[in-house]
Amino acid sequence: GDIAVFSFGEIDCRAHVSRHIQLPDRPHQVIIDEVVSKYFECIKLNADRYDPANPLQIWVYSVPPPAYNERICEKDKFPVSASDEERKQYALYFNSKIREYCKRYSYGFFDVYDAYADENGMLNRELSDGTVHIRDSRFIIEFIRANIILQE
Repeated sequence: GDIAVFSFGEIDCRAHVSRHIQLPDRPHQVIIDEVVSKYFECIKLNADRYDPANPLQIWVYSVPPPAYNERICEKDKFPVSASDEERKQYALYFNSKIREYCKRYSYGFFDVYDAYADENGMLNRELSDGTVHIRDSRFIIEFIRANIILQE
């Protein structure tokens, strides 16, 4: 009856995708496809080690909406390497691939992107810590209550 939730982070879109793009044969889709494929291979390897008599419920959390560039702190450690719009496109593409792979592997997709996005698809400041993290957990809790079977 155990549950494992795996997650990508906002930082994967902010600091890592665009620095691996090599035009013309390495657009963001190719990079994200490779990352998601390898990520799910690792999740499966770990899930296969779990006791089959006590099945593990696996969920993969969506990449949250990216924060606006001007709200991001620690740019010296993890620089912003793409525009707000590009990072939003990376996050949306990541989530489309995560959804696809969750179906393929029969895992749950823990998707709260839209609940935390503002009208521009970026992290809603009212629901955040003012920078890159979700602060208001109500939509996460609602999702868990509605979708994830918890053992009492």
